[in-house]
Amino acid sequence: MKKQYLFIATVIAVLGACQKKETVSGEPVNLRKTGFLCTIGIKSNEVAFPNPDTICIGSSSSGTSYSIRDYSHTAIGSFIVRPRDIWTLETTGDNNWYVRNHTGKYLSFEDDPYAVNDEYSIDLNDAPTEQSVFIRSHNGGQNFYLESKYKRGYFLISRAGNVSPPDPSHSSIRFQKKQQLWFFMP
Repeated sequence: MKKQYLFIATVIAVLGACQKKETVSGEPVNLRKTGFLCTIGIKSNEVAFPNPDTICIGSSSSGTSYSIRDYSHTAIGSFIVRPRDIWTLETTGDNNWYVRNHTGKYLSFEDDPYAVNDEYSIDLNDAPTEQSVFIRSHNGGQNFYLESKYKRGYFLISRAGNVSPPDPSHSSIRFQKKQQLWFFMP
C-alpha cells in the first residue's frame, strides 16, 4: 500500500514539475527575453575570415540609432556596453512581441514604397505601433526568428557590409523574405 502512495506522489510531482517548465504558449519559462540581441554573421571574405562571428545590435546613448557590433573579445570595431546595448522582448499576448532598446525606443518595420530588392529598413519609434509588432518563432534552445506582423513573410536579418576587411561582417539589419536566427546573450 505504501508503494502505491509513493508511486502516486512521484507521478504528481513529475507532472507538477513538467507544468512549471512551460508557459501557456508552450515555450520554456527560462527563455531569455532581455540582453544583447545577437545573431551569427558570416564573414564576407571567407578566405581571410573563415570563422563565423557573433554580432549584436548596438544602440546609441540616446537610443535613436543603432549599429552592428562585434560580441567577441577580438573585436576591432566598437564594443557592446551594458546597459546601452541591452534590448528587451516584450509580449503583448498571442505571440505578438515588441523589441525595445534601453531608452524605450521600439524596433519597427519601415514601410518604404521604394524598397530596393524587396528589402525593407528598420525604424526606431518612441511608442509601439502596428509596425512594431513581431511574431516570434521559437527554434529550440534560446534561438528564435522575428517576423514582421505588419508585413507577414518578412523577417529581421543582418546584412553583410561592403567594407574590406569586414569587421563586423554585417553592417545593418533589414527585413527580407529569408529567416535568420536571433538570441539574447545575458
